Amino acid sequence: HPVETIRSAEIQDAVTLREKVIIHAKLSDKKVAESILDKAAKLEFMAKEEGTATEGLHIRIKKLILRGAIGIRKGTGKEEITLDLERYDPGLIALIGPNGNGKTALMEQLHPFLQIFTRPGSLQNHFELKDSFRDLYFIDERTGTDYRAFLQIDGAGEKGSIECFLYHKLKGSNEWTVISDLITGRQAGYEQEIKRLFGSVSLFLQSAFTSQKPAKVILDGKTIKLDLSEATKGMKKALFNELIGNGYLQTYSENAKNEKDIKAKELIGDKAKIEMLEEQTKAGPEKRGDLLLLISSKDTTTMQFESIKKKGMEIKEQVSALSIKVDKNKEIRSSIDNATKEITSYQDEITTLESNVVKYNVALDGKESTEKKLQDLEDLKTQVVKLNEEQTKYLTERDRLNTEYGNKKQIISDNERALQNEKTLVEKDIMGIQGSWDAQEVERRILDKDIIALEKGDCALIGLECPAKDNVMYKVKLEEKQGRYSDIQEMIKNFDILVVNLYKKIGIIDIKVDALEWPEEPKHDTFNLDIINDVQNKINWIDEPALRAT
Repeated sequence: HPVETIRSAEIQDAVTLREKVIIHAKLSDKKVAESILDKAAKLEFMAKEEGTATEGLHIRIKKLILRGAIGIRKGTGKEEITLDLERYDPGLIALIGPNGNGKTALMEQLHPFLQIFTRPGSLQNHFELKDSFRDLYFIDERTGTDYRAFLQIDGAGEKGSIECFLYHKLKGSNEWTVISDLITGRQAGYEQEIKRLFGSVSLFLQSAFTSQKPAKVILDGKTIKLDLSEATKGMKKALFNELIGNGYLQTYSENAKNEKDIKAKELIGDKAKIEMLEEQTKAGPEKRGDLLLLISSKDTTTMQFESIKKKGMEIKEQVSALSIKVDKNKEIRSSIDNATKEITSYQDEITTLESNVVKYNVALDGKESTEKKLQDLEDLKTQVVKLNEEQTKYLTERDRLNTEYGNKKQIISDNERALQNEKTLVEKDIMGIQGSWDAQEVERRILDKDIIALEKGDCALIGLECPAKDNVMYKVKLEEKQGRYSDIQEMIKNFDILVVNLYKKIGIIDIKVDALEWPEEPKHDTFNLDIINDVQNKINWIDEPALRAT
């Protein structure tokens, strides 16, 4: 239906879910509440935070540079080739050539995935040089953002290591930057970002890439064949949703369902609160009866208080009568007190005399005990000196170990800082080379157009009337541009080699940083100060002058 086709296209081209909802309402002659738009924005934000929403880009491949590809070398005899698709006009591009000339090998590399789809073996198995690489350039035609997927492949090693990098360059910018923090050279982060840009491998193989034989793909560690004709209804539905960009609807639907479940749980809690309040309301009459009972108890307690107060006044009168009798007995009590003081004075004199007798006995009998106490005192002093020496030795050794640890840690820190500074300089060199590469690429494209025009016989470039193919100036101009074109191609090739080598240098620096061995913090045995304090307290408790005086 034409209207539905226009509606789907406009909705698909919209960037945010809020915009998609507005367009759908406008084309359907419906009004949409602002609260609905706010909910759409919230669902989209939640999906992006969880990493479940994809970009939905419009990808067009611009250029491919291959080095060390086995199929290309067998077919063309070249270790490195460059396929610049921007040299050709828009439309269908056909690769024509005899069998074994490298056509399939080239097509197998015109994508950013880390797989070979129609031939056995891993991607690394199809490269043979130690410095092999695949450098793929593509663009999102909707935003104008350029992307570069660069794979550094060791085709000569037994294990065939591979480092993966993904860069982007915003429209109007000349600077390539890493697309996200996930890009570190490892495959996992690279594959996650490629899926966000390109979609799933199954979508690519069942829509953009077709072959005579069903393509093979590795999913969840298993190699399977993808054939659209044998796909189930569910598989086809998932494929077409992803193909037309409706995958976001499922993502937002799941987030909306989760939000609904949360609200449902909150509603259950609110209902429970309402039921509890209703129960409390029903219990109101019973509570009122309890209140009346408490008021009655209060009146009874007031009567009891008045009774006790009356008894208290009676007891107060009895106390006053007894006070008169106490005053009469004060004289007798005074006489008794005087007698008691005299007895106490005599008792103090007796106690003093008894104390003197004890002292004389101690002086006579405790001479040997005093000498032993003085010897114990000297032993304690000797022990304190020894313990203080051990503490000093412990503190000195601890300070030495801490200083040694600090020096080693500072050396490692300085080495790490130096390596990071070296890495920063290398990255600046890469940026400078990339700028020069872009400038040479612009000039190369201009020369390419001029050469094609001259080969067709366009004389406007040399200011002569046609035909001018036999003209000397024409031939000189053509040879001059062809020579400059070759020089620029060689310069671009050298720039690519320099960039690859610089990235290798960065890898070596990262390995050195990871290999830095940080010293372990020293572990010290604790020194028990309680022993010194205990001995010192024993010394303080001994009255040395008194002992020596005896």
